[in-house]
Amino acid sequence: MVKPKYNPTTKKWDIQIRYKDTFGQSRNTTKRGFDTSREAKEYATNFIVSLSKKPTALFRDVVIDYYEYNKVHKKDSTCDTQYNIINNHILTTFGTQKIGDINYDMILEWQSLISQKQLAPTYMYEINCVLESIFVFAQRAYHLANNPVKNIKKIGTAKNPHNDYWTVDDFTKFINALSDSEANKKAQIRRKIPNEPYIMAYHLLFYLGLRKGELLALKKADINLETKELTINHTYRRHNKIDYNTSPKTAASKRVLPIPSRLCTMLSIYMSNLDNLQSNDRIFYMLTKDSLRRAMISSAKIAGIKIIRLHDLRHSTASLLFANKVEANVAAKILGHSSIKTTLDIYTHFNNDKVNEAITKIDNLI
Repeated sequence: MVKPKYNPTTKKWDIQIRYKDTFGQSRNTTKRGFDTSREAKEYATNFIVSLSKKPTALFRDVVIDYYEYNKVHKKDSTCDTQYNIINNHILTTFGTQKIGDINYDMILEWQSLISQKQLAPTYMYEINCVLESIFVFAQRAYHLANNPVKNIKKIGTAKNPHNDYWTVDDFTKFINALSDSEANKKAQIRRKIPNEPYIMAYHLLFYLGLRKGELLALKKADINLETKELTINHTYRRHNKIDYNTSPKTAASKRVLPIPSRLCTMLSIYMSNLDNLQSNDRIFYMLTKDSLRRAMISSAKIAGIKIIRLHDLRHSTASLLFANKVEANVAAKILGHSSIKTTLDIYTHFNNDKVNEAITKIDNLI
């Protein structure tokens, strides 16, 4: 611990504290803004003493407070996801441990167990992040000296390796297969819902790049057929058999999109065939994320095209924008990205595809 220093600019006292963390590594931290030298020294002494004291609260009790905190500061969907992760992958290992006793070796052993579950790499990464955030909360709420997860390499991968998309030709084959009653009958596919809602929904997902929740939240009032505009200001989720329309993923997700003329005509016909559709009624009330996913997989198989995820229809929209030389900042507004970096990352993938395509052409000339 270094002696307090007077800062003539702020007219306050600052002190630098040197200590060793739970890994035995030397650390420095500086605390500023004390009125007197004595206050600075007292703070430093208390800080050093606190490092030697480990909070005795059980991990499961910390999690209860953590979850209550999140319910105030995070969206319900995020809380539900974290709740499932904690219950299924974290509490079974750490629940009865004292939060202050969990150390480096225990975290490594837990990571090994998670890695053996053969989960998706991005999901493993998310599990690791949730555990780290619990310890960050414990540092603030329980005065935990150090976060044992912070300096350990995360398992899994942060970015989803999926970069699949459909071309317009792929999409046309898909819609034709979806509409082919004979082919569906031969494949023993029986849907309780008519094809029209599916066809309309997939066109909006493919050509406008809507997210699944944004699509399912669309109300009649959100579609202005006269001005040819579509307003996105909600996202749909279903929890415990109850429907919710909540705020979109980010502030940038709230947007007004011009509707292409042909899509506008399709929407007009589609909505006119919905009985007693009121202004605040959802236009895809009969669809769910699961039904959209199942119909997409079965129709792709019939069409003989590659099977992609429902979310990859957004990548398909991005590929259309890229192919038509739409600038990244404009594409970001259309797709509702909060950062242009997200759009640029996707564009880079398509650019790499073009490079590979060019090399293949050269290879054929040799």
